[in-house]
Amino acid sequence: MLTWFEKIIFLLAAGLSLYLAYQAAGRIRRIIRRGTGELNLSQWPTRLFETASIYLTQRTVLNARLWPSLAHAFVAWGFTYYVLVNLGDVLQGLLPNFVFLGGGTIGNLYRLGADLLSVAVLLGMISLLLRRLLFGKRIFGFLPSTPLQPQTREGIFRDSMIVAVGFKMSIRRL
Repeated sequence: MLTWFEKIIFLLAAGLSLYLAYQAAGRIRRIIRRGTGELNLSQWPTRLFETASIYLTQRTVLNARLWPSLAHAFVAWGFTYYVLVNLGDVLQGLLPNFVFLGGGTIGNLYRLGADLLSVAVLLGMISLLLRRLLFGKRIFGFLPSTPLQPQTREGIFRDSMIVAVGFKMSIRRL
């Protein structure tokens, strides 16, 4: 459990994070609206359910190359599970003597799932980073006839390095 001072700091940081996420979503919305036509919000519940279904089953990704697809799925499923893990951590930090999902079988299965998916995420990230760094130009290259801004090529490499550094920092915490 967090001290009162830590709780205040946490809530301020969480509030700032939510505000910045809201701002980023607003920028994305404005960029989309610069395009032609209107943002189609018809049948949004059906479309949202279909999107969630595709994301959770990874059925469009798993149709392609088996190993890279499986690595992507591990990362997606692991980080989706981390939402639940983070919720549990927040509740345990804010509520005195609270153990998320208890200390019995359900709680133990939840923690086992977190451990197994953490290993799956690590394996997925390692394989995807190796793939990007060792085979990147062949797999992720562009045809010479593809018009690209010069910053695009640099941005792709930069983004890969940000992921690699973040991944390396997360491994150090283990």
